[in-house]
Amino acid sequence: MGFAQFMPTNILSLGVGAINNGRVNLFEHEDAIFSIANYLRHHGWHSGIGREQAKGVLLYYNRSTYYANVLLRIYDRL
Repeated sequence: MGFAQFMPTNILSLGVGAINNGRVNLFEHEDAIFSIANYLRHHGWHSGIGREQAKGVLLYYNRSTYYANVLLRIYDRL
């Protein structure tokens, strides 16, 4: 659901209402971004994470190795 394509059960446990209106709306950019960050943190992302560990966390979100590798290349450029 929403921009991040969350499963409904993940919204209930990991969704974040970033704009402080008492709701989580994953069609609001702020809520979607904060919810994705919370999802990744929940699955082990942290400051200083190693590349292989980061790839493992990304694979929780999308089981595609190609997808995870593309995101890591984008991360490297940022």
